[in-house]
Amino acid sequence: LKTTRIKYREGVGSNLEVIQAEAGYREAQAAYFNSLYEYYIAKVDYLKASGKLTGNNE
Repeated sequence: LKTTRIKYREGVGSNLEVIQAEAGYREAQAAYFNSLYEYYIAKVDYLKASGKLTGNNE
């Protein structure tokens, strides 16, 4: 994204390339945060299954 913006600023890239790079960046961010969410869900499931997390505040 940074390189694409520099190319656009220097006149060797198009606005469309910047928009596509921004969209790709947002998609990558969404995938990253979705992966983090899935990781923590799996971790909680594992802790519950192993008896390390019971849901009681003991």
